[in-house]
This record gives sequence, structure tokens and C-alpha cells, in this order.
Amino acid sequence: MLALKRKTVIQWVLWLAYFVLIYALYSARLTTGDSILVAAIIFIFHFGLFHFNYSLLMPQFYFNNKRVLYFTLIILGLVVVVILGKLVIDYFYEMEFARQGIENRKFNRPTKSVSFMIFRILPILFPAITVVFVSSILRSSEMISRKEKEMSQLQAENLNAELKMLRSQINPHFLFNALNNIYSMAIDNASNTADVILKFSQMMRYMIYESNVDKVPLNSEIEFLRNYIDIHKLKDEKIENIKFQYVESELGISPMILLPFVENAFKHSQIEDIQKGWIDIFLDLDASKLTFKVSNSKPPTSTQKDKTGGIGIENVKKRLKLLYPDKHQLIFNEDNEKFEVSLEILLT
Repeated sequence: MLALKRKTVIQWVLWLAYFVLIYALYSARLTTGDSILVAAIIFIFHFGLFHFNYSLLMPQFYFNNKRVLYFTLIILGLVVVVILGKLVIDYFYEMEFARQGIENRKFNRPTKSVSFMIFRILPILFPAITVVFVSSILRSSEMISRKEKEMSQLQAENLNAELKMLRSQINPHFLFNALNNIYSMAIDNASNTADVILKFSQMMRYMIYESNVDKVPLNSEIEFLRNYIDIHKLKDEKIENIKFQYVESELGISPMILLPFVENAFKHSQIEDIQKGWIDIFLDLDASKLTFKVSNSKPPTSTQKDKTGGIGIENVKKRLKLLYPDKHQLIFNEDNEKFEVSLEILLT
């Protein structure tokens, strides 16, 4: 609103300056009253021509690819303004000469030479062409600015839509894995099933009620990961070789951005089946730079990915590109004994 008011004030200041300029052009030969009157009439003609082009011709014809009709109407508008302007100026000059008792030879001498007509019309025509040119430039720049704004808005809407789609993929993927764990525990009549369900409900509460925002405190994500790890530990008491080192912080981070790497470690380490399997999770914060590393053991023989494999990692790669462009680095390292993911994010 403030910018609009400032723009309006600037426009009227420029129009006032234009009026003063017109007045100055005729004040040398006419009285003050006549100069003001002539300037007012010419100003009205030019102001009307400006908005005739700016508000009607440009949007209705020029931008709708009706260029021939547009230029025809512009020429007609210029002709009308020049003729009316010439009549007004000649009338007031003749009145002034009559008051002074001077024969108006300049205006009444019978000449039809082209150079003489151009000399008389050019001072009227040039300002009119300038008004049309300025109005065209302003309208074109506004149209370009509006299209750029609409494009930016469309890109933002597409970005939000894509992020929502990616985030919607996380929940089914997580639910599929978690419910499989609970189901297997129920089949085995595990005594920790109730504790796992409790942890699972806490995670669901976070996903449904707390993570539907752009950013959450890093501590909330850490608690979410702890619950995820605890579920796996409760599911199988033999799982011991899991380390999770972290520092607490209230800095904001996109929700559910770290989970896929931990999921991937549990899946491919086969820590539940292999006695020497292990997982190391490290989270550190240096000012606003987050360092997150997840390492896991590799089984002696490679495992076949299930049909849902890869959803989480590919999902988070896309989300990182959208949410932290030029602010993150994701590196995968692998050898015969371990697989490691290293993620760095600038959180501010």
C-alpha cells in the first residue's frame, strides 16, 4: 500500500512538472492567464492521450497481437491531438496579437509549403509522440513485471505442491515399515509390543500435528529419531550396536528430512539378522551448519532391494534440492565393510 501511494505521488509530481514545462513554452508570448489556460488545455489533451494508450490501446490491442489496429488508432489519436492543439494555440496567439494591434502575418500568410507546415506542427507533434512513447514504455514494463511476478508465484506454488507431494510420500513409506515391525512382533507375541505401539503413537503424533510446518526445532527431529531407534531396539533385544551422538538445538529444520538416512541404515545393515552388524549416527552443529553422518555395516552378501526400496532416499534428495538449494552437500561413501552418508546443511 505504501509503495502504491509513493508511486501515485511520483506520477502526479511528474505530471505537474510537465504542466509547468508547457506553461513555460508559451509564457513568453502570452499573458500569464492565457499561458495557464493554454497549458491546461494542452495538458488535458496529452493526459487523455496518455491514458487512452496506457489504459485502453495497449492492453486491448497491443498485448492481444492486434498491432495493425493499435498503430492505426495511435496515429488517429496523434492526429486529433495535434489538430486540436494547433487550433487552441493559433486561437490564443491571434487573440494576443489582436490585443497588441499587431498584424498576425506569421499565422495568416498564405503558404502551403511542407517545411512551413512541419515547422508549425513539429512543436505540437513531438510532445504528443513523447507522451505516447512514455505511456507505452510504462505499460510494457508493468506488464513484464506482472508476468514475472505471476511466474514467480506459479513457481512458488509448484514448489509447494511438489514439497507437499514429497512429504505425503514419507508417511506411507514410514507407516509401511513401522506397521511391518509391529505386525512381526505381534505374530511372535513379543512382550514389548505395547511399548513399541506407544513409541509409534508418539511418532505419529509428531508427524500429524507437529511436522505440518515449514520448519521444526532440531530437538523435535532428534526426539523423533530416538523414538524410531527405540522401536527397533524394542523389537529385537539382540540389537545393541547402535550409537546415536547428537547435540541439542532449537534451530529450525525441515521436518522428516533426516529419517530416510536412518531408515536406510537399518534396512541395509541387516543389524537384526547379523551378529556383528552396527549403526553409527552422528549429529553436530557448528553455528548454523548441521553435520549429519550415518554409517552402517554391510552384510557379507548384498541383499535384494524390495519393491519399495529407494523411495526414502530419492525423496529426500529432491526435498533437499528444493528446500536447501546451494545450502547442502550430500555425499555417499561405500567400501567392502561399510556404507556412509554425510549430509551438511546450512540451516539459516
